[in-house]
Parts: sequence; C-alpha cells; structure tokens
Amino acid sequence: MMKGAEAFIFDLDGTFVDSLQDITDALNDALAALSRPTASTDQVRAWVGDGLMTLCRRALPAGDSSASAELARLAKIRYQSHCADHTRSYPNILPMLKLLKSGGARLAVLSNKPHDLTIEGMERLALHGYFDEIRGCSREEDRKPAPRIAREVARSALFPNQL
Repeated sequence: MMKGAEAFIFDLDGTFVDSLQDITDALNDALAALSRPTASTDQVRAWVGDGLMTLCRRALPAGDSSASAELARLAKIRYQSHCADHTRSYPNILPMLKLLKSGGARLAVLSNKPHDLTIEGMERLALHGYFDEIRGCSREEDRKPAPRIAREVARSALFPNQL
C-alpha cells in the first residue's frame, strides 16, 4: 500500500524520455524543405518545451512567423514516421513506473507535444500500458502551464470518484 501520493501527472519529453534527437531531426528536415537554415541540437534543446508551434516560431528568424504553420505541418509529418528512431526512456524509468503501479498509484502523462504524436510515441516505446491517462496538446490555449487539461486529467483519470 502506498503512503503519501496516490496519483502522479508527468511530463513526457525530457522527463521520461530523451526525444531531443528525433525532434531535432524532424525540425531540421522541415526547415530544409523550406530552404531555411537548420538548427543545432543545442539550439533545439533551448527551444523545446512549449509545444510544436512555439518550437517552429523559435526556429524562424524574428518577424518571419508566416512560415511557422507550414514548418509545423512538415515537422509533424516527419516526426510521425520517426518519433522513436533515437528516442529512449531514461535509465530507471521502467523500474520506477513498475514500482509506482505495484503500489497502486494512478499515473498520467500530460505533454505539450501534439496529442496524436504523444500517443504514437508512448505506444512505440511501450510505455502506454503504465498510464491511466495520456494526453498531448490538442489546442494551443491548453498548452502547459495552462491548468485546464491537468485538472481534467485529475478529475477523470486519477481521482474519478473524489473530484
């Protein structure tokens, strides 16, 4: 029986998995397709965390936001096919998940990555079975740190009989 916390909502990228290379590759393929300069892994590391559209805006020169939607579209297409080429869970993540689940914890993932790509990545890495709820971003206004989706996940998946 667990003592203390009964439920956890985790981020995905940079928390459970190292996905930086696959994100960098997808962004750079999209940038190259638009004849734009590519970015280093260190640049992409500094830009990630706030969702695909924000990543794409950051990858373009200031004032060049007109291409960000097309860049995001192309990067998403590339990433869908290659979201687990280099992505791996960090050491000890699987034992931790097994320990939490064996103790009765309810687990959720909430990512700023687009929802379909979050699901796809979790399935390809065989992490989806540990979680009661997996959510990616479906609308820009729901991107973390906006609390609406986290509250919804807590109500529906983690504490369905308490909230």
